[in-house]
Amino acid sequence: KELENGAFEGHHTVTVTRMIEEDSVVIAEGSVKGDNGIAMVFCDVCEMRDGKISKLISYIPQQK
Repeated sequence: KELENGAFEGHHTVTVTRMIEEDSVVIAEGSVKGDNGIAMVFCDVCEMRDGKISKLISYIPQQK
């Protein structure tokens, strides 16, 4: 949703390939591709509280 907020140029497609949930932690792994040349993979670890993200850690490999 945030990728479509107007602060980003072009259209982006986010694909979640794996999601794991245990207790109050959700881990999402996937990729982002954009019509502006963006292509990346990610792994996000979200700690949830009251149905909202209380902490987010993102792992994004560096491009070579």
